[in-house]
Amino acid sequence: MEPIIIPDTPTEIAAADRIYPPEYNGHFSHLLIKREDIIDRATNLARAIHEDYKGKRPVLLCVLKGASSFYLHLLEALQDLRQGFYTEFIRLSSYEGSETTGKVKVGGGLNYSDLTGKDLIVVKSKADAKYIGFSIPPQFVIGFGLDYNELYRDLKDIWVISQQGIDFDPKQLHK
Repeated sequence: MEPIIIPDTPTEIAAADRIYPPEYNGHFSHLLIKREDIIDRATNLARAIHEDYKGKRPVLLCVLKGASSFYLHLLEALQDLRQGFYTEFIRLSSYEGSETTGKVKVGGGLNYSDLTGKDLIVVKSKADAKYIGFSIPPQFVIGFGLDYNELYRDLKDIWVISQQGIDFDPKQLHK
């Protein structure tokens, strides 16, 4: 299944037409992918998975935290198709701010021996894989589970972060 290519040009949707916490005003350069399009893509990927794994129970491994929102919609779409599956979770992190450290930290209680002999589908926010949701321009994106310094996971859409969003001090939220 080919990814949906997201152009490098801003989507013509006013930020005022989207729902997000008011403390994020000015934190976005532009909207990249609307929630409706993400959910539609999760549904289409579920159909492809169902076609490939009909009669089987694949393990869907969610790489936390970035893929969690998409993962939940994918599982729901698979349930609607009456596709059986197992769920597993692992936490990987390699970013500090908007830069990768080059080192991957692994967390979570995944028992790797439980995966032996099973069909495994890894659901993660950034991947080269068989089932790809979107191909996006090389910009730092936030929302729909994706973060910058643990902020912005609570956005319903995927946005390109602005310099104001990068410079924002999260301690301001605890006043």
